[in-house]
Amino acid sequence: MLPAESESATRKWEINKTIDGFSLFDDDFMSVVFDRNIEATEFLLNTILERDDMNVTEVIGQREYKNPVIGGRSIRIDIYAKDSLGKIYDVEVQRADEGADVHRARFNSSMIDTRMLKESQKFKELHESYVIFITKNDVMGKGLPLYHIDRMIKETGIFFGDGSHIIYVNGNYQNEDSPIGKLVHDFDCKKSEDMFYPILAKQIHYFKETEGGCWMSSGHPLARTEMEWRASDHVQGGRRISGEMGRRKRA
Repeated sequence: MLPAESESATRKWEINKTIDGFSLFDDDFMSVVFDRNIEATEFLLNTILERDDMNVTEVIGQREYKNPVIGGRSIRIDIYAKDSLGKIYDVEVQRADEGADVHRARFNSSMIDTRMLKESQKFKELHESYVIFITKNDVMGKGLPLYHIDRMIKETGIFFGDGSHIIYVNGNYQNEDSPIGKLVHDFDCKKSEDMFYPILAKQIHYFKETEGGCWMSSGHPLARTEMEWRASDHVQGGRRISGEMGRRKRA
């Protein structure tokens, strides 16, 4: 084998090894898995919202919301989803507690609201929105599987009812008899065979354990750029590669 071929083979092995270490708690990989995947996204939202009737119509991985203010901060959300009633869902995964700061949840919610109404629409036409953080650690520190945040009238204890919802999912919750416990267990798995939910295991198997999923013979628009960029970032010791993914500003 020529030196160049040997170096290429070594690099591919290193990238594959890094990808093997990914789980759904890695935001780029999670975005690839759920991008345009209606079935998996409906399952995820049904589990978190404790429902069984979600009707998702659109799912986009790594959707950018640009701030209309010059110099203002924009965001790129891991999973954007919309249902048949027009409700919007922003699902984020965070390994680090800092990335799940409560002010970030507030900011994401406000940015989503700015895209909902056209100039002539009335404020009451604003659809409900959900900002959901699936965190590796229990950032709220109370040992609960879910934390629901809704505005409330302080003096009466009655919900304000503005349609804005924030939910934190405790990724450290351990209870295999609980749907949330099984979900966060699966999010932390690196192999499909270790997962509870077949619908998630199927996605992990495809994107991590088949040649077609990993190296894009299927033609998926996000997987090769996202996964190889992320893996290369690890392989090169934190120095991002050149090209579009290396230049992209990440929120």
